Amino acid sequence: MLGELTHPDWAEPLDDFLARTAWVVSDSVVSKFGALYLDQLDDPGPEHSFLVEGWISIGDKSVIAGESRSGKTFFALELALAVAHGRPLFGLQTERGGVIYQVGEGARGIKKRLRAWRFYHGVQFGRDTPFVLLQKQIDLYRNPDQIDALIEEINAHAKNFAVPLKLVVIDTMATATVGADENSVKDMGAVLENVAKISAKTGAHVTLVHHMNASGAKIRGHTSVYGNMDQVLLVKRDPQTKIRTIV
Repeated sequence: MLGELTHPDWAEPLDDFLARTAWVVSDSVVSKFGALYLDQLDDPGPEHSFLVEGWISIGDKSVIAGESRSGKTFFALELALAVAHGRPLFGLQTERGGVIYQVGEGARGIKKRLRAWRFYHGVQFGRDTPFVLLQKQIDLYRNPDQIDALIEEINAHAKNFAVPLKLVVIDTMATATVGADENSVKDMGAVLENVAKISAKTGAHVTLVHHMNASGAKIRGHTSVYGNMDQVLLVKRDPQTKIRTIV
């Protein structure tokens, strides 16, 4: 009788029983995809926050687009130097951080603009200024080894900053995507995947400086360039008043 109670026909191994009933005592599923329950909504964790108040979000991607002579590079430099110095941008609060500015065209002209900014604001640039200008062209389209090398160099420069790296600017998208069809979803998809990789591997917000189409009505190229950005800033210049407007 004792043997029947100890080893009944319906008995199952303890491990099988625990596995079958684990859902009863488990608080949640072990998620592989970052599941968040609504009672965890206010728990500490990553949040949407701004590098430039209301304009540029931390760790995301944006495009600054404008026609030729609209002032898009001047604005990109103003943004980059405001972040590097922790200065307000048109009255908007910025979070200070390190900046890498890659220029694929007009590197000599960029140096003049940097000197003009320094003179206008009456500041001194030093080795401790968390800003590095990369003066050689890059390939965001068909050179994965170069993307890895760029990421490696960005992170190496970032280690020398006294503040965290916050912004990477690529000026311009056209010079960084030579050979790509700007109207092809496949080609632009490859480019945008590399932009996302740079952001993910460096932790920085990545800004692309880009052109408008021939009519000046929209961003040049496939709509994915617009649709895959977290922020889009359009720079326009009134030919009569010479006033620049950013939308």
